[in-house]
Amino acid sequence: MRRGRGKRCQVPATPGIDRTHATGAIHCSQFSAVFLLLIGAYDHAHLHPKASSTSMKGQATILIVDDDASSLKTLSLILKRKGYSVTMVGRGEEAVEEVMLRPYRVTLMDIRMPGMDGLAAFRRIQEIRPGAAVIMMTAYSVEDLVRAALEEGACGVLYKPLDIDRMLCLIERVAR
Repeated sequence: MRRGRGKRCQVPATPGIDRTHATGAIHCSQFSAVFLLLIGAYDHAHLHPKASSTSMKGQATILIVDDDASSLKTLSLILKRKGYSVTMVGRGEEAVEEVMLRPYRVTLMDIRMPGMDGLAAFRRIQEIRPGAAVIMMTAYSVEDLVRAALEEGACGVLYKPLDIDRMLCLIERVAR
């Protein structure tokens, strides 16, 4: 997330906005992009070029699937603060239902859950939306499931406790 710091933003000409003042001291960062959005000098396409899996507000959509309620809340809070639109579900079956309703830019999927586990849900999601970006998460030593998920097209695996910076980098890379 730090790679954009220090670069000067190119602010498109917008009626009613003085470009000389808008670009003077602003550097590219999530804050400046959000600020420019608020004043109408920056459009959503600059932030999230893939419109098919964005919310009505132009935010990339992320589905978080985990049976641990505190993990869901924590990840949701972090991702919302980073500008993502987040949907949370606690079971694999609910994840499949959500993906049937709409596409998500990225799905974060816990591997071990009661009922339909993460690998089974991942397989169903791939049937419904081939090529869907799914990142698996696990707190357990389930290397056979991890290997199977990666071989079948999962975008990556995150081990709990999560390294938040690594998670954000992986989401950013996958969301492109």
